[in-house]
Amino acid sequence: MRLLAVFVALCACLSFVAPLQGQDDTSPPDGSVDPLRDDAQNQVVVSVTLDGLETYDRDAVLKVLGVQEGQRWPAVLNYRSGVKRVFDTFGVIVLEPRFVIVAGGVTVTIPVQELKVDLDPRFVGNDRIKEEKLREWAMLFDREQIYVHEADNIRRRIENGYRQQGYRFAQVDYVIGGPEGQAGATADVIFRISEGPKVRVTKITVEGNENLPDTGWGLWRGGLRKLAEVETKGVGALRWWGKPFVEERLAADLVAMLQVYRDRGFADVRIAVDELIYSEDRSKVHVKIIVDEGPLYRVRSVSIEALEREWDGTLREWRESPADLILPEEELRELLETRVGFPPEAARIAHDRGQLGRYYGERGYLAQEYFTDPLAGGWQWLEPVYLWDAESHEVDLVFRFVQGRQRSIREVKFLGNLHTRDRVLRREVKVLTGTLANLAEIERGLARVRGTGYFSDQLDLTHPEATVRLEVDPEDPDKVDVLYEVEEGRVVNVNLSGGVTSDQGVLGILSISMKNFEAGRLPGGFWSGWGEIYRKEAFHGNGETFLLDIAPGSQISYYKLFYSHPDIFGSHFDRWTASGQFEDRLRRYRSHDSRRQSINLNLGHLFEQGDFSISFGPQWQEIEIDDVDAPGSVPGVLTRSAGTSEFQGLTFNMRYSSLDNRMSPRKGLYLTWNNTLYGGGLGGDNDLWQSTFLFDTYRTLGSDDLDARPGLYFGGEVGVNHPFGDTTEAHYGERKFYGGASTMRGFDFRGVGPNEGEFAIGGETFLRLTGEYRYPLYTTPIPGTSRRREMLRGFFFIDAAILDPDSFELDLAEHRSAAGFGFALTNPIPLKFNFGFPMHKGLGDDVEVFSFRLDLR
Repeated sequence: MRLLAVFVALCACLSFVAPLQGQDDTSPPDGSVDPLRDDAQNQVVVSVTLDGLETYDRDAVLKVLGVQEGQRWPAVLNYRSGVKRVFDTFGVIVLEPRFVIVAGGVTVTIPVQELKVDLDPRFVGNDRIKEEKLREWAMLFDREQIYVHEADNIRRRIENGYRQQGYRFAQVDYVIGGPEGQAGATADVIFRISEGPKVRVTKITVEGNENLPDTGWGLWRGGLRKLAEVETKGVGALRWWGKPFVEERLAADLVAMLQVYRDRGFADVRIAVDELIYSEDRSKVHVKIIVDEGPLYRVRSVSIEALEREWDGTLREWRESPADLILPEEELRELLETRVGFPPEAARIAHDRGQLGRYYGERGYLAQEYFTDPLAGGWQWLEPVYLWDAESHEVDLVFRFVQGRQRSIREVKFLGNLHTRDRVLRREVKVLTGTLANLAEIERGLARVRGTGYFSDQLDLTHPEATVRLEVDPEDPDKVDVLYEVEEGRVVNVNLSGGVTSDQGVLGILSISMKNFEAGRLPGGFWSGWGEIYRKEAFHGNGETFLLDIAPGSQISYYKLFYSHPDIFGSHFDRWTASGQFEDRLRRYRSHDSRRQSINLNLGHLFEQGDFSISFGPQWQEIEIDDVDAPGSVPGVLTRSAGTSEFQGLTFNMRYSSLDNRMSPRKGLYLTWNNTLYGGGLGGDNDLWQSTFLFDTYRTLGSDDLDARPGLYFGGEVGVNHPFGDTTEAHYGERKFYGGASTMRGFDFRGVGPNEGEFAIGGETFLRLTGEYRYPLYTTPIPGTSRRREMLRGFFFIDAAILDPDSFELDLAEHRSAAGFGFALTNPIPLKFNFGFPMHKGLGDDVEVFSFRLDLR
C-alpha cells in the first residue's frame, strides 16, 4: 500500500510538470475541458468539489490550494504551487481536476487522496539510544505525526544514525497496523529496532606502505595515517576502548590515504580494506588495510602555457585559446620548485602556483579571486595537465594560467567603518591612486587593517574579519577600485575580573580600555553619553588609545593611566605620535616591598607606514623600597637601595616591525632598541644608562594552503644597566631579573641567580634566548570564509639566559637553561600554560615546573 501511495503521488506531480506541447484541441468526451487550456483558466469557478476529502476542512484546503468560488481559475504555475502546498500542509495528494462548462463559468471536481497518518509513531528495541535522539535522526524533531509513506525513509535515517554511532549491525524495520483501504484513516506505525553491539576499533593495521610507514607515537607520530589524518583509530592513550567503528568514516580515510600518495607522485596507488576481524561478540574489530603503492612517477618535463579565456554566453562555457607569455619565461621558471627528475608533488605545485601568482600580482596582474565580477579577466591559475607515461613512470607537466591584464589603481575605498574615520584606515594602507596595482601591497594593507584590532572581537568568534575585493572601472577596464570592507569591532572594554597567576598571585582588575579612541568626539550629554559610547558614536573612531587599570592584589597592586595619539599632525604617512603614561605599582616580595611611581612622555616618528619608528621623551620615576629583611639575610645591593630614590632622565627608542599581525603574529620580525639615561645633568638621585636590544622572529612551516600551520619562534634580549658618575652600582629596582612564565620557564619568578643567600641579586648585564616550536591543536572556521582560526596550540621550548652582576661583563659559567612544553589558548583569551624543566641551574636557584600567564605582546 505504501508503494502504491508513493506511485500515485509521483504520477500526480508529473501530470502537472509535463510539457504542454502536443495536446489535442478537442475536449474530453464527457464534456469537461483540459485544466491547462487558456479557456479553462479564464473561466469563473462556479462551484468546487473535493472528491475524496474526508478528514480536513474543505475551505481550508481550497484556501491553501489557491482556488476560490466566484473567482477565476488560477494560472498554471500558481495552481501547481498550490498543489505542492496542500501536500506539504495536509499530506493530501491533489489529482487532475475535471471541468464542466456551465452558465456563468465552470464547475470543478478535484479528486484528492488522503494519505494514512500515524498520530503517534512508536519505537521499540532502542535500549541504548533515547527516543529523543531517534526522532532527531529521523528528522521528526517536534512533529508528533508521520505519514505512512514516510516510514521507509525514517527507517533508513534511524539505521544510518545507529551506524554513525558505531552500531555496525543495527537493523530497523517497521510494521503498519490500522484499517486497510480507508483514505485518511489513522495508522499505527511501529519501528522495531535491533541495536546489536556497539563496535569499537581496537587496532588498525596498514600493510604495504613501504614509502610512508607509520612511525612514532602521540605528537611524534608520522607516516601515512598521520599525513591522511585518519579518523578510524584504535586503542590509544586517550581512547582506552578505541573509537566507534563507522564504515563511512573508514571509506573517507581510504580516500584520504589515496590522496596522500597521489599528492606525492604515486599515481597508480591502490588502497583497500583487506579484512575486518571481529571479536566473538562482535563488539571489537581489527581493521586491516592493504596498500599497493605502485611506482613513483617523476617529472620528465615542465611546460608553462598562458591562455586567454572568453565567456561564450550562448553555450554558457569558457572558450580557451593560447596566448604569448607577457613576462619572460626564464624569470617564471626560476620561481618554480617543481623540476625535472622531481616527483610531481602537490605541495611543490601549490608553492609554484603561489609564487607565479605573487610574481604577476606584484606587476599589476591581479588575481581573479579578488574580483567581484567573474568576467573581470584577472590572473587565474588553471588545473595543470598531467601526461602520464605508464611505461617509463614519468609525467609531462603543463602549468596553465590566464595572465589577465595589467591594471592601475583608480580609487581606494573603505566600507563598513561607520564610526571609524577614513584616515585611520588610510594610514595603514600604502595603496595609492594612480599607481600600478601591486597585489602584495594590497594584501599587506589588509593585514595591517586586521592587525589594528579595531575591526575584530575576540569574545565573538562569529565576528567577520576585514576583507578586500576589487572592482573594475566600468569606463576603463585597465583600472580598478580597491575596496576594504570592515565591520566595527569591540574596542571598548570594561572588565571587572579576578584571578591568580603563577607570578603575581591573586589579582583583581578593573580595566577600562578603548583602542580606537577619539578624545575630541564628545557625547551629547552625561546620561545619553553612555549609550553613545556603547554605540561607538562618542569617544570613538580616530585610532587613539585610552587605558585605565585599577588592580588590587595579594602580591601586586597597581593603577595605570595611558593615552596615545597615532597621528598628531594628520599626515597619514611619516606621521608623528604622542603618548603619556602614569603608573603607581606596589609589589610585595619575600624580602621586601617595592613601590614605583612613574611618568613617561613620548614623542614618536613613524617612517612611511610605521614599520620603522623612533621615539624619545622625558621619564620620571620614584622607587621606594621598605620592609626589607634584616641585613645579612638579603643581598647587600638590596639593603643599600632601601629608602626612596628618584630617577629623572630621557628615553630614546628605535623599533622595526614586519609582523603579519600585531596581536597574534605568525610571520615576520620585530626589533626594538630601548635606551634610557638617568641622572647626570638631568637630576635625580641615580646616574644610570640603560640599553636593551630585543628581537622576535616568527616563521610558519607547512603548506601555504593551510591557515593554521606549525611555526617557529625565536627571540631574546641583550642589554646593560650601567652606573656612572657618583653611582657605583645599579639600583636594586633597576636590575634585570629572570624566572617565571614570561622569561625563564622552569624557574620561579625571579628565581634565576647569581644569588646571595636565598635571593637573586639581579644583573647589570643580561642575555636571554628563547626558541619555540608551535603546533595547532584545534581550529574553528572563520564565519563567511573558507579559512580557519587557531584556537589552541601546543609548543615545545628551550630557554637560556645569563645574568651578570657587573656591567659589560658576561660570565658564561653562570648560564641557565630549561626545556619543556606547554599549551596556549589563542582565542578568545591568550592564555599560556608552561611545563618547564631546568637543564642547567645554579646554587640557590628556585625551580618552578608549572607556570601560566596571559600571553600579550
